[in-house]
Amino acid sequence: MQARRSSLFLLSALSALGLIAVAPVVAMVTPFPAYANQIEPSIADSLLSATPKDGEMPGWARDGAPALCFDESSLSEYIDGAAPYYLERGAVAVLFQYYVGPTAGEDVRIEIYRMRDDTSARGLFGDIVKDRPASEQDETREIGQGRHLDQALLGVYLLEFHEGPFFVRVDGKGEGLQAKRAVIEFGGRISRSLRGKGPAGR
Repeated sequence: MQARRSSLFLLSALSALGLIAVAPVVAMVTPFPAYANQIEPSIADSLLSATPKDGEMPGWARDGAPALCFDESSLSEYIDGAAPYYLERGAVAVLFQYYVGPTAGEDVRIEIYRMRDDTSARGLFGDIVKDRPASEQDETREIGQGRHLDQALLGVYLLEFHEGPFFVRVDGKGEGLQAKRAVIEFGGRISRSLRGKGPAGR
């Protein structure tokens, strides 16, 4: 499991080396049981229902249980030193979920950040992508209210977007254009699920 996941963190490693600009580094750890009982039920439900179930995305299956984080202690288990960055910008709860694909070497990781409101989610997205070149593409146009798709290395893609009070990151690895197709399909599914959920910002 660790070997599969290590490939998903190429983007974070490249960011640490200054080779590409992505959000703070995510640590390589095994998911722990969800803290759903310490998160407002409606928020936990909105996060959990947004993640595809086994078989919902043809050929893809969850790799371990989802992890729900709600404070600096639990979030620090997943984000190496960057928990305050997200909490200060209004993160209320965060979900992490891993998937394995239909062929060896295909992996996807999902992060969904439930922010205080739409304004917080839009602000976080803007902070993260502000120094990157525009990436508007026809195939991502229907995902979120703002989105950015990056290719870090051959077969390694990162999609980030905001939808209402949610900020979402989907990254994946695969042969050829498989990773790009996977992150777009996962992103579209999550965006549709989150649409209209949560309070609006002023």
